[in-house]
Amino acid sequence: MVDKPIEDKAAAATLIVFGLDETGKPHASWFDEADAPLAEKAAGLMKMKILRLSTDEQKKLAGRLPQGRVFESGKAFVPFVNRTLYAQLAAMGGEVPEIDPALIEAALNADAAKTSKGGGKATTPEGPKADAGSWAYLAVGSIVLANETPGEGWYEAIIKEVKVEGLYLLAWRDWPHEAAFVRKAPHIALLHPANSK
Repeated sequence: MVDKPIEDKAAAATLIVFGLDETGKPHASWFDEADAPLAEKAAGLMKMKILRLSTDEQKKLAGRLPQGRVFESGKAFVPFVNRTLYAQLAAMGGEVPEIDPALIEAALNADAAKTSKGGGKATTPEGPKADAGSWAYLAVGSIVLANETPGEGWYEAIIKEVKVEGLYLLAWRDWPHEAAFVRKAPHIALLHPANSK
């Protein structure tokens, strides 16, 4: 089965989330109607802008962006984009979504509860293994492969924390100053033992 082009997938886009991270790198992605309310809340928590798609020009631009994902934590996966695309988005304006202070407090309390429940230590759920269990469980310090944007290559990342429900907090090995990010186990790949250092 052949994957649909990004432009076709983005036909359902209703909202774009975009912004700069702490290091000034541009991020942007589109969300469909089902994910739009959560994406808007996530944008507020992540201090990013939203652009509600209402013109053909905006929808065409969405077709050049990767699709975003919303996580149970209330945050969203908004991949890197090139500066030219980001400049076009910025020129279209957008708005900073208002976030209910109670929502922020609830998110902080949920994070605190998870930390205290685990005694401040990360627990290691059963992670992906290679054939016949020849790989050990993934743990803090393990090197895995992850990608920022589908179809744009995989890069080495270090597991910084093992979260609940098979979520991993990762940091790029070769770009340590980039912001950490979260991936589910099915969205990371394992290095061959001969290549893991």
